[in-house]
Amino acid sequence: MESIHRPIWITAVIYGALKGSTYSPYRRIFNIWVGREVICETNNFMFPWGEATGGLEDMMVLGGFYVLGDCVKPPFNPLSAPIFSIAVNIARGMRQALAPAVLASIYRDLGSLRKAMIETSLSIFPKFYKEIEEWAIVGGLNFTQEMESFVQCLRVSKLAGLGCQDPYQPNRVAMQFGYDQDFPKWIPHSHSSPELDWYNYSIPITSDLRLYYPSRLFEPDVTTRYLKWWRNETDRQM
Repeated sequence: MESIHRPIWITAVIYGALKGSTYSPYRRIFNIWVGREVICETNNFMFPWGEATGGLEDMMVLGGFYVLGDCVKPPFNPLSAPIFSIAVNIARGMRQALAPAVLASIYRDLGSLRKAMIETSLSIFPKFYKEIEEWAIVGGLNFTQEMESFVQCLRVSKLAGLGCQDPYQPNRVAMQFGYDQDFPKWIPHSHSSPELDWYNYSIPITSDLRLYYPSRLFEPDVTTRYLKWWRNETDRQM
């Protein structure tokens, strides 16, 4: 099938996800630490040094799912089967934003995933994983889809999945992106429709941004303020 449908899979940006699903499980392993406490309000795991979670970046890099594209939920026909609609659109070569839908489903079932392990292979680093730290102006003509995907991974939002909606809060797990972690501000999420969640998620970046790319070899840390807050949080959870 690959020899026939590969061009369409590449156009629809699902080729990486399909190839990743065939990899041997005895390669590099991404662990969800199953024995840790899950914070249901933030969809994060608690560790002695801070919080961690699976994010849009993991869906894109490890799973091969696209963070940009059309909403996977048919907006005007609630009676249609979403899986069938996704399959038809992918067959037509249309890009579907599968990453937020998959991640929302994972967040929904996070409590039951405490014994789960995701195993995959990662051999090629995306361009936003820099060897040397870099400040860059992103936006306008030099705003590539890879840059836009990375910015999307850093934006706080609410994910609209198939039958579920969950908050996405990368500001609480900055070390996963190579940034030092400071005290995370609480960002409230009001009840809203999946259509509104998707609208807010897909708001385009219309102005230039000055973005810092940390070196992928950099080992991030936490601020003193975060460390004090986190110690109070862990003591309160005990």
